[in-house]
Amino acid sequence: MEEIDRERISLKEQQQKQEESQIRKESKRYELDSKIEQREQELLEPIPQTSPEPIINQSPSESLSAEAPNVPAELQATIKLRQQERLNNIVQNTSVNFKGISLRNRDGENELKRIKSDEWRYTFVDFDLSNVNQEAIMDEQFILQLYDLDNKVVVPFNEKNPAFPNSEMGAMGYKFKYEGKPVSVRYINTQPKEGSNYELRLVYPKNGVVFTLVNGMKRIVEEGKVAVN
Repeated sequence: MEEIDRERISLKEQQQKQEESQIRKESKRYELDSKIEQREQELLEPIPQTSPEPIINQSPSESLSAEAPNVPAELQATIKLRQQERLNNIVQNTSVNFKGISLRNRDGENELKRIKSDEWRYTFVDFDLSNVNQEAIMDEQFILQLYDLDNKVVVPFNEKNPAFPNSEMGAMGYKFKYEGKPVSVRYINTQPKEGSNYELRLVYPKNGVVFTLVNGMKRIVEEGKVAVN
């Protein structure tokens, strides 16, 4: 009887040790995840800081480098991996549901069936975005582009101003922040269209690079004929 009691006590102690070990593991994992999320926030939305007064006989650069936070290599690698996973998800898994597209010469006129270089000025587009993780695209910035497939150039949103040839305003297309609801765009460009083939593209700008969404392209003009339903 005593031997059975000792076995029960031993098994209970082992079970308790296993539970305590599991709790410690979960606590460490939670702590690491918290550090990662905090560091991601700092990298994505850095808080402006004023430079501290340098110590006597020490340059400002030396003072800053001496106080720079030491981020563990493992944490840095995890942050980069998560950022890459988030980028891949947005680019590969975001779909564009084009609900209405029309090409016109003037606002309020009939839709065009064919395009002529100087008659196509307006492109009206209604669409919505979806992702397997809808929260991933909330409040993210995207760009709707009208793309000339023949000349391999973006047709600017509004026209390019000769007086400001280096201006980026509208050069990349129509920029917008996705807020979880359908988007309506009146894409205007009054310059003559030089190509015969065009498509709409949704792109995602990140860290100075523009990524075309895998499921974000729609052909709208083919050999001069409007190719939308």
